[in-house]
This record gives sequence, structure tokens and C-alpha cells, in this order.
Amino acid sequence: MISRIVNVTLEDIHLGIREDSCLCPIARALERTFKDMGGEPNVEESLCTVTFDDGHVAYGSRQIGDFIDNFDAGNPVEPFSFTFESDYYKVDGCYDDHGYDCECVEI
Repeated sequence: MISRIVNVTLEDIHLGIREDSCLCPIARALERTFKDMGGEPNVEESLCTVTFDDGHVAYGSRQIGDFIDNFDAGNPVEPFSFTFESDYYKVDGCYDDHGYDCECVEI
């Protein structure tokens, strides 16, 4: 199980790119949070995915949907924190460009 507090900062918001699942403010914050594990984030709608250098993947945090909707629409958003909690999965097989449709084995 992975559990970390993710802090989305004002800098993340200013430098984040709208409608970009790898460079939005939440993805920037996830990358910083999981830097020690080599995590590469992807944020799609309300689901965060972090793929690690060792071939494992974590899925979590459906509590971010309103922030993403507002940010992508150009509405004002504020810094916030959330808890990213997920089991840690070993990817066993292929997955598409968005990280979906993979065969995962919980470890």
C-alpha cells in the first residue's frame, strides 16, 4: 500500500497546462511527491495513475475531479492537498498510451 500526502501548490497551478494529463498541476505535484520512486504521473478525469521505474503502477485519488474540471475550464482554482492511497501493482502485459487495459497483479 502506498499512502502519501500530495500538495498542489500555487506554482503547480501557474505552470500547469490545461487538458494535459502529464503536465497539469496535479500531475506536477504527483511527480514531485513520488520523485524518490521514479514515478511518472498521468491524470485522467478523476483518476491519478503513477507508473514507477521498476514497472509497478499505482491508481488512486478520485477526489480531484472538481479541481481538474475547473482548471481545464479556466476557472480560478486554489492550492490544496489530498491523500494518494493505492495498492502497488506489478504490470503484467501491455497497456495503451493512457495506461489503461493492463493486466495488473496486486503485490
